[in-house]
Amino acid sequence: MSKKIKRGIISFLILFTFLLSVILALIAYSKNEWNTIASCLAVITALLATYISLRIVWKQEDDLEPDIIVYFDLESKTGIIQFVIQNVGGSNAYDIKLDWKDELIDGRGNKIILPYVPVLIKNESIGYLGSICASDFGRLVPGISVQIVPLLGYR
Repeated sequence: MSKKIKRGIISFLILFTFLLSVILALIAYSKNEWNTIASCLAVITALLATYISLRIVWKQEDDLEPDIIVYFDLESKTGIIQFVIQNVGGSNAYDIKLDWKDELIDGRGNKIILPYVPVLIKNESIGYLGSICASDFGRLVPGISVQIVPLLGYR
């Protein structure tokens, strides 16, 4: 069962119990059962505290998971396009393998084969040479067109 489904079920149960306690408190109020009202308010307070603490724990769990982003770096090296895999998450990422719907092709027309990455430490990145010049970017990524604008006075 996935983490989202588990969290959804727990949230639903807390909400259901909260609503049940509110209904019970309203019924007790109509019958002037003050002990029951006090008990229901204690349960509601405990449910709210539980939900808030669960949200904090879930946020901390999410912050500690690896988070991989993949992008083309056009700025770090002039005239060279790099394919970068970066881990911006809170822990190491293991067994990274990328699959593409369409194969990537470099500036020479060769297929880019990305190696299997067994581990990528948090806040680290790996760059692969994608193309020699920016004019090849359209061949590197099908469907993207790049227009080269010359500098003033450059011919």
